[in-house]
Amino acid sequence: QRFITPDGRVIDTDNQGISHSEGQGYGMLLAVFNHDPVIFQRLWIWTEKTLQHPQSGIFSWRYEPGVKQVTDTNDASDGDTLIGWALLLAGQQWHNPAWITAYGQIQQA
Repeated sequence: QRFITPDGRVIDTDNQGISHSEGQGYGMLLAVFNHDPVIFQRLWIWTEKTLQHPQSGIFSWRYEPGVKQVTDTNDASDGDTLIGWALLLAGQQWHNPAWITAYGQIQQA
């Protein structure tokens, strides 16, 4: 998989391999639309573990693999929205209440 690492990070191949909350959200949506719960789960685990702010529930927008860390902790509303939407759709499609709950937490942030 050229654009997704084994641990679930979506790679921006045209931008030094960095990752964005927006890219994670689009990847999660594509996994839902392609009926691929395994990829969805992989993307969500990485996104939640690496980008999500524990207090607010929203997501840092930028991760740089060279330093293996979030390099900008600000959020981007497009990324937050895409991730939330993907969680809602996935929760409904695969009957996973935890994903619907996660969507609700993002919606309230």
